[in-house]
Amino acid sequence: MISRSRLLAVGGVAFTLLLAMVVVVLSGSAALPFALGNVGSFGVAGASIDTGEPARPGSFTLVPSIDENSSPDGGQLPAGEIRMKQALIDGLVLEKAFELPGGLGTWKLRINAPGRTKVTDLTLGASRICVESIDFHGVVIDAAGGAPLASIRLDAGRVVLVGAGVEATSLRSTGLSLGNLHVGIERGGYDPQKFRCLA
Repeated sequence: MISRSRLLAVGGVAFTLLLAMVVVVLSGSAALPFALGNVGSFGVAGASIDTGEPARPGSFTLVPSIDENSSPDGGQLPAGEIRMKQALIDGLVLEKAFELPGGLGTWKLRINAPGRTKVTDLTLGASRICVESIDFHGVVIDAAGGAPLASIRLDAGRVVLVGAGVEATSLRSTGLSLGNLHVGIERGGYDPQKFRCLA
């Protein structure tokens, strides 16, 4: 007879494999719609994320939220919703960490696209954001007044993020185009080099 904890463990692995298969289906060069949500938080990282040329108004929008995620020593930004008309991501990494019951420890689903991934109409719900550097072009900050961050919006014509790691709660796009894709399940939590916010 199979124990309940072993059954739950197998169920958890099966769920992550199902998620992996959905992503593998999207691994062709064609641009396809993609959405990921209701799976709890997950990590999204890239060696660089660029909205691309030419710099157009509204290419990047950040609507921050009021939560206490900004660290006093820098390196983190207020969380919120990030919208990009286009995102060119070099070295895309997506990780979802999960605990297996029965003392089996922490595991993660890791999806790695080592080349360039092109995402169109990206909307990313973020609870934490870390970057090594950000290069803004054509910045407009719109604040309607009231409490700090209650109604503030940052728009930019072009943004280049280097060493970006995001703890995401949802991801939506109208198109996803990528080349090589590696999917695996590994023991351990989030990669501390790519996801300093989650460490």
